Amino acid sequence: MTRISDDPPEITLTVPAKIATPSKLAEPTAPSLTETPTLPLVSPLPDAPTVPPFHMPTATPEILTGELVFSSWREDVNKDGHIDGYDGAQLYILNIVSGELKQLTDAGYYDSSPVWSPDGESVAFISDRGGNDDLYVIDIGSGELTRLTDSSERESSPTWSPDGTRIVFQRTWTAKHGEWESGLFVLTMSDGIIEQLTNQPNNDSAPAWSPQGQYIAFTREGPVIEEDRTLYGSMVYLKKLDTGEEIRITEGIYEPGNTRLTEPKWPSCTENDYLSLEQVPGEHSPATIFLFKLDWESSPPRLSKLVGINEVLGAPDSYVWADCINWLISPRLGPSGYSASLAALRLDTRFPRAQYIDDLTKQNSPILSLDNGWSLTGDVYSESWPDWKP
Repeated sequence: MTRISDDPPEITLTVPAKIATPSKLAEPTAPSLTETPTLPLVSPLPDAPTVPPFHMPTATPEILTGELVFSSWREDVNKDGHIDGYDGAQLYILNIVSGELKQLTDAGYYDSSPVWSPDGESVAFISDRGGNDDLYVIDIGSGELTRLTDSSERESSPTWSPDGTRIVFQRTWTAKHGEWESGLFVLTMSDGIIEQLTNQPNNDSAPAWSPQGQYIAFTREGPVIEEDRTLYGSMVYLKKLDTGEEIRITEGIYEPGNTRLTEPKWPSCTENDYLSLEQVPGEHSPATIFLFKLDWESSPPRLSKLVGINEVLGAPDSYVWADCINWLISPRLGPSGYSASLAALRLDTRFPRAQYIDDLTKQNSPILSLDNGWSLTGDVYSESWPDWKP
C-alpha cells in the first residue's frame, strides 16, 4: 500500500439559512410518469459556482440526518466551457441537516464509488490518479490518502466488511480473446494481502457484504451450467464465506422483455433480512429498485417483493439505503436533462404480506417514484455513487 502525502484541499460552502429553514419550503410537486431520458455526456456551465439549494425533507414524520459522500462533476478542469466526464470527478461530503458541503478529493482525476468505512472515519473509493482505476482510502480527519492496489487491471465497486478489516471489490481485465472478464477479490487492510473470492469462467460484479458478515451478494453473468440446464442473463448469488458455497437466488432472464435482476444491496441496519435488487427494464422506468424480504427458513432463501422505486438512474450510478430502510437516496435526472442530482425518498415501511412466487418479476408490490422525493443537491451538477452514514 502506498501512502500519498499531499493533502487534498478542503472547500466548505454553507447553504444560506433561509434555504435550510423548514417553514420556507414548498411541498414537492407530483411529476408525470414519463420515461427518463438518457443522461447526456455534456452539461452547460452554471452561471456561478454556487452550491445548489438544499431542500430539507420536513414533510414526513422523521427528518433524514447524517452525511453523504458522493462523486460529482463540478469543475471545468480542461477549460472547454463545459463540465463533463472529461474534467474528471471529485468526492464531496454533504451534511444533510446543515447543507454544509466539503470537497474531499482534489480536481484533475476521476474519483468514484466512495464508501464509508464502518467507523465513519475514512472513505474507500476508486481513482485513476495513478494512471489506472485503482482502490484508495482517504482518512477524513487528516486527509491522508493511501493507495491500496497497483495493478494493470481495473478495480471497481468496493464494499467494506462490517468490522472494517477487509474490502471486497471487482477487478476487470482483458482476456486472451479480447473481451472483458471480471472477478471478485478481497483485500485485508492490516497487511494489504489480496485474495480472489470468485473464479472464472463467469463474470462476477457488484459485490455487497451482508450486515452480519457471513455472505457477499453479487451479480454473475451467464451462461451458467447447472446439472441439466444452462441459465443465461444476470443472476444474483450469495457467497457463504465460511464454506465457500455459492447460492443462486434469482433465475437470470425473466419473461417477457428479457427482464433481469442485478446489483444487490443490503440495508446496513438489518440482520440479513432484506436485500434490494435493480430490475432492468423497470416498471414504467428504465430501472426500478425493488426491496425484498428474505426467508432464510427455505433453501435456497426465498425472496418476497415489498416495494419498488422508479425513476432512479440505476447502475453504475448506484443508490444507497439510509436510516435502515426508511429512505432511499439515488441520482435522478434533473428537469434540465443535463444533470443528475441526488434525491431522497421516504418509504412507508408498512409493507404487504410476504408473497413467495418463483417468478420474482410477477410478484406484486407498491411502486413509488423518486421524482416525489426531496432534492439534496439541486439541478446544476451531476452527482453519482452516494453512500450514507448516520
